[in-house]
Amino acid sequence: MSMPELADHIMNKLNETVAETTVSANVAYLPGGFSKVSSALKTLARAKTKWKIEVLEDADEFNVQFEQDLGIKIPRQHWQSFSNDFGEILQTGVLSLESQLKEAEEDNQEKLLVELKSNFLKLLSRDPIKTIDQQISKWVSLFPKSTSQASTGSAISAKSSRKDIELLVGKLSRVYKDDTGYLELLTTALKNKEPLNAFEELKKYDYLYATKIKSVYEGVHMKLQGDINLSFDLNMSIYIENQQVLDELGDAKSVKVVGKQVLPVGNRFPKRFFKYLKDTIIDIEEKAETEKAEAEKKEKEESEKL
Repeated sequence: MSMPELADHIMNKLNETVAETTVSANVAYLPGGFSKVSSALKTLARAKTKWKIEVLEDADEFNVQFEQDLGIKIPRQHWQSFSNDFGEILQTGVLSLESQLKEAEEDNQEKLLVELKSNFLKLLSRDPIKTIDQQISKWVSLFPKSTSQASTGSAISAKSSRKDIELLVGKLSRVYKDDTGYLELLTTALKNKEPLNAFEELKKYDYLYATKIKSVYEGVHMKLQGDINLSFDLNMSIYIENQQVLDELGDAKSVKVVGKQVLPVGNRFPKRFFKYLKDTIIDIEEKAETEKAEAEKKEKEESEKL
């Protein structure tokens, strides 16, 4: 997100906050039930921290008016309790909402962090992360002798995705503790799957999400790798040590072989490719066993002639 866009976003948020506090409203004060009053004061604090107040009264209640924006209605039987809490304010006619502003900011940050974590977790069930996890599941079902390895350079590893999200959100809450605007932007970006390159703390990672699965099948050592960058682009690859297998895969139309790596023609492997790879390894192994048996048979026949 560019700086002009960031500035527009912040100004829009400020305008929304001011709009919230310029609508005249009334709340009731009851001893021991101060939550509504507290919430209303926090809303006022977001607009400004000092307010002039005026006390109006009728036969049944008092109305403490905060300029034209808020009225707190206090039944006469509870006026003494209210006076005990706000006596100094009633004398000066001015209320400072510095503490309410701090509480409002803390409440807002806590709410944002809950939403931020939720949006990170939702990514796990959406493409392209969903695609990687589906490919992992298919791979492991065909090659059961597989072990998941930690992925370096990624914000979230498939091996420990939920734990990594917990740690990442905790880290972001510390870095951006005084910048709820950036937390709002990040929350929105995750929700809409917008590029995350503008966020300095995330730019430290090579990938948003990554996986690495090491497998051995019929003596063939392989490694399935998948990653998603900060622009939500998906990349998949398979590293194979066996040159015979690589040579056989060279004719497959759905993949391309580059050195010891097998890459999908698109950004993911076709559904049947992993089965094709397994069958290819089996065919090579069976061919090798057949050739070995024939060679042994031939060697035995020649030794018998002697």
